[in-house]
Amino acid sequence: MKFARKFDRPGPATLLGCILLFSVTAAACRGNGEARFSGSREQGSPGLEALTVLKIREHVFSGLDFDKYVRSLIGSEEGVLTAPALSRLFDDFVDEQFLLLAARDQNLSLTPGEKQEFVDRWNKDTFSHDKEGFEPGDSMDHFFDKMLIERYLNRLAKDIRVGDQEVAAYYEAHEMEFQVPVRVKVSQILVRTEPIALEVLEQIQNKGEDEFRAAVRKESVGPEAAEGGRMGFFQEGQLPREMDRTVFSLQEGELSRALKSADGYHIFRVDKKYNAELTPLEKAAPAIRLKILEGKVKEARDTHLRELKANTEWKSFIENLPFVYQKENS
Repeated sequence: MKFARKFDRPGPATLLGCILLFSVTAAACRGNGEARFSGSREQGSPGLEALTVLKIREHVFSGLDFDKYVRSLIGSEEGVLTAPALSRLFDDFVDEQFLLLAARDQNLSLTPGEKQEFVDRWNKDTFSHDKEGFEPGDSMDHFFDKMLIERYLNRLAKDIRVGDQEVAAYYEAHEMEFQVPVRVKVSQILVRTEPIALEVLEQIQNKGEDEFRAAVRKESVGPEAAEGGRMGFFQEGQLPREMDRTVFSLQEGELSRALKSADGYHIFRVDKKYNAELTPLEKAAPAIRLKILEGKVKEARDTHLRELKANTEWKSFIENLPFVYQKENS
């Protein structure tokens, strides 16, 4: 059993990332059931993709435009998305077209240099991330549209601020969010058979950390053996039940009995035990500020979209969609 290290947190998301990813991720997160798209060709009659599904002023969008939008988000794999998931994707498609047209109404655009910089940066990252590079002839319009919307929303959110009093008020009202539970820093020796485990345990019982690390180097077949058996930090409930119960019953420096798993026999050592504590305001403040800011940005975006829709002549033709549109419950 290979255990992931716990509490390795990525850096906070940028404000722009939060704004832009909202539309892209919302539908996938809210959908029920499957996570792939079957495409309108499989679900409707011939020519359905050419039917109008959205009209904003003089701009007309077809079922084919929506099909391309979905595939730009989830790829070209064949599969099934539920009607609720497709309905939320259509909602996001409508929102994106409104924001894109609003950006163009303000004469926002990307320079050839900005577009090339994006392509170069993407292709440079291709070798270090699990994604494909762009090749000549690939359509990048969807990415450039996202960049244009990003620029537009930047202007919308540029004056949004979060004050210290707002941060303090949130901290006081949500104190339980900042309670850090009991944590343990754990190491292990993993061996294949019970006789080996019992022999190792007998050799290092009542011995110090140096003897434990030496036994790790000599006997352990665990993936963290090269790091002295160090597995990292865990909270209660993050290990399998029997292991969790055993580890959290130990004191610092204490060894567990040999515990069996599908991978062999584990001998755990608690290197350090941390009591529950309340994260101080000054340490929690950056995350609180970001959370409040993200909420304000989302609210500003949603309010702006409502205003755009209220002051624009537009219509959606949900009867032309290749699935039964389902309105989202508020």
